[in-house]
Amino acid sequence: MRIARRDVRLGQSSGDAPSTRRVGSRRGSVEPDGATGSETESRNGTETDHTRTGRDSGGAGTDNPMDWTAAAAHFRDRLRQSLQVARRALDLATHPRAEVDPSAILALKALIPPLERQLGRLERGEFRIAVVGLEKAGKSTLVNAWLEHDLLPSDSARCTFTTTRVHAVAQEAEQRLEIDPFTPEEFQKLQDDLARIAQANTEEGRRAQADLDAIAAMRGALNVVIDEGERVLPFQNLEEIAEPLRRAVADPAQAYAVKEVRLFTNRLAAPPGVVFQDVPGLNSGLAKHVEESRAMLADCDAVILVQRSSTPSIEASEQRLIEFVHQGDDRVGVAGKLFVFLGRIDQEGSAESLRDNLELATRDWEARGRLTPDRIVVGSAAAFLVLKNLAKDNLLKNAGNRDKLLANLRHVTRCGEGYEDLLQATGIPRLKERVQRYLEHERVEALRLRCEEAIDDILRISTDIHSDVRHRFPEDPELARQLFEDERRIRFSNWWPGYWDRVRAELNRHYEREVIRRTPESPSARPLALEELRTRYVAAVEEGLNHLPALQPERRDTIFDSGTVFDSTRANLDWRRELYRQIADLLDDVARALALELEREATSLVDVMSDLLFRAPRVRAEMKKVPESIRLTMEHGLRALFLRFARPIAEALIRGPLGSETRQGTVVRLGPDIDLIDHYYEGGDPTYASLKRYLTYGPRPPADAREEERGSTRRSSVNVNGATDHPAGGPADSATSTGRRAAASLSRLVGRRRNKTVTSANAVPPSSAAADLAPPIPATRREDIIREVHADLEALRQYLLHAVFHAAGFAAFCEQELGRLRDRFLELESTWRGVAENEWLQGNPRLLAVVPPELRDSSGDTEICDRLKRLGAALREAWMADTEEDESS
Repeated sequence: MRIARRDVRLGQSSGDAPSTRRVGSRRGSVEPDGATGSETESRNGTETDHTRTGRDSGGAGTDNPMDWTAAAAHFRDRLRQSLQVARRALDLATHPRAEVDPSAILALKALIPPLERQLGRLERGEFRIAVVGLEKAGKSTLVNAWLEHDLLPSDSARCTFTTTRVHAVAQEAEQRLEIDPFTPEEFQKLQDDLARIAQANTEEGRRAQADLDAIAAMRGALNVVIDEGERVLPFQNLEEIAEPLRRAVADPAQAYAVKEVRLFTNRLAAPPGVVFQDVPGLNSGLAKHVEESRAMLADCDAVILVQRSSTPSIEASEQRLIEFVHQGDDRVGVAGKLFVFLGRIDQEGSAESLRDNLELATRDWEARGRLTPDRIVVGSAAAFLVLKNLAKDNLLKNAGNRDKLLANLRHVTRCGEGYEDLLQATGIPRLKERVQRYLEHERVEALRLRCEEAIDDILRISTDIHSDVRHRFPEDPELARQLFEDERRIRFSNWWPGYWDRVRAELNRHYEREVIRRTPESPSARPLALEELRTRYVAAVEEGLNHLPALQPERRDTIFDSGTVFDSTRANLDWRRELYRQIADLLDDVARALALELEREATSLVDVMSDLLFRAPRVRAEMKKVPESIRLTMEHGLRALFLRFARPIAEALIRGPLGSETRQGTVVRLGPDIDLIDHYYEGGDPTYASLKRYLTYGPRPPADAREEERGSTRRSSVNVNGATDHPAGGPADSATSTGRRAAASLSRLVGRRRNKTVTSANAVPPSSAAADLAPPIPATRREDIIREVHADLEALRQYLLHAVFHAAGFAAFCEQELGRLRDRFLELESTWRGVAENEWLQGNPRLLAVVPPELRDSSGDTEICDRLKRLGAALREAWMADTEEDESS
């Protein structure tokens, strides 16, 4: 056999046209009852397609005629090979990246099921002949006549509830009866189908309801059959299994629960492997029987339709049979596999009536199924069994008097009186002859029609699929992997810039809204990081000032009492010197704490960056260096800022007592920075509104101090007791409260001391008032020293909390360092691209969730090439086998 040749390696057609040489056996012309082939041709004036095909497939001029055994082996091998090709082609075509024309996939899928069924029959060595028809048409009686044994139940009432398969076997030892019941689930589905059909007000619906009622009445017995499971009954004589067969097929108490009965016998007048299938009537009302008929007609090689000769017109249920045949085997069709047996002719009234009905049936089947007259046989299966004395009592009761039955058969067929004449008139020998001839000759041609073109279509479509996909993908997996990786990397490179734009935009939005809190609605809001930094700063300052060791009474008294006699000047300086050293250390600790806080904020920003880049470990490893450098820079920067602001203030306030040269020298050294501190002071206490004034005069009442600075001569009228209460601006702990009380008390004390000095000068003239503004006299009493130091500590706290933080530019410094971190991240875009690509190749799930679908599959194109290679190998094997066959023939 030859099919269209294609060069699979190149995926192109070589232009060979498909050959139409047939593989078949010799088959002569066929004729209707009693006519020869030549008579048929002369009567019709032309050959039918069926007879012409039959002669073309055998006889002289046939290339290589085959018998059934050889043809079955040949097409079994070809079908295995072709179906393997089809499966490989579907496997390739359904790959997501194959992009094969959907119509090719549908066409290939449609080709596979019929060929799989045909291959199954060939592998089992079966040739299936379905016996179908309406209920009570005589199907079981026909099978009994064929078996020449009144075995299957037949009755005037419904007697076939179950599909029966009769298998021809060669050896007597192979004979057996298999009874296969429903499973509980299958039995429930049967009842559901019946209930659905019973809802219709039709004859089918009424029959279905009757079946449901019968099942309900026999539920117990049916459950026993289901629970018993499959039974296998070996036998030697058909009589041995007659009763079990009858009950399984015709006894409702068992038959409703039986799915299928299989009879294996050597009494079937057919070659081994032939299977007769007797299905309950097409109009039984059971959806199960309709579906069984559909499946059986799709999976059979020939069909015998049994009709009553008195009703030869094709009924609706029989029209469905034609539909089922076409659906299951459209290449052979009705004309290639159907035989019609018009039975019960012994019940015809006359020869003319029989002739008219035969002509009507012939015209009807020719019009509907293109069936030729030689495929229509008239007869009586019951008369055959009666004539051969094989009929049992039940059949004799239904058929009537033997002599009357045979006499009527002679009357309507006008046959002779002899036994052989009557035997031929029953139609059974003629039907057997027609079917036997079909088995010996025509079924090879039917097999060829069923397989050859379908095989060619499979190879053609599969080759087209292979060629189409191969234009885009190679068969070599290594080359495919290389090309695939190259293509994936290119696609990733095209995807990355767009994603990086998203990363940059999201990071900037986060920085503006969450880190520095700059939004269109509040452009001047303080940065969140700065607020947290200031909170940490305030806590560190408060904690440090409240727990200075030198403030402890024991340590203070130790310093005061270190001499043999209390020296106020020395005690004041020593105590302040120790406090200043501790405060200097405190400022260093605050700088470190602020640096750690900023490092924590920077680490939080790095976390956001890491999330934007799929939490790749390399991001943290690369960016964690920046927060560490920020901490070091912050410590260094804060120390520098404190040296400019905090330490000089601490030195002036703590190291130098009120009115000392140390304090006055600090005022000169600070210069314009004093005004900067005043500008940034945010506390609510007017006592500290001017740092220069405080360093010069201490916690004097503001009005009194301003008056003296204007050179007022009204010093004697200053209300030295007019110190005002004001907010502390810090936590209400004991040290802070002591500082506030000390400041108020010191204010009164300084006023008294200054008044004494002024009055002793006997009222300095107004013109020289400014020259007389000398600093207050240093404290000499222990309690005055303590009040003065606590007041200066309170002043230091006020300036550290409410002026130095902002004056030192911590906000700008914080924003600068976090901005530098963000900018550093954005500058490393090329690094992050490499990191992202590595994460993508390693299958980072967070990255795979955002890339396009085509970038998620790391093996798809390699897999498609593997499938392409498998299809190519299958195609080459198929073409090679075909080439070898052509050469051998």
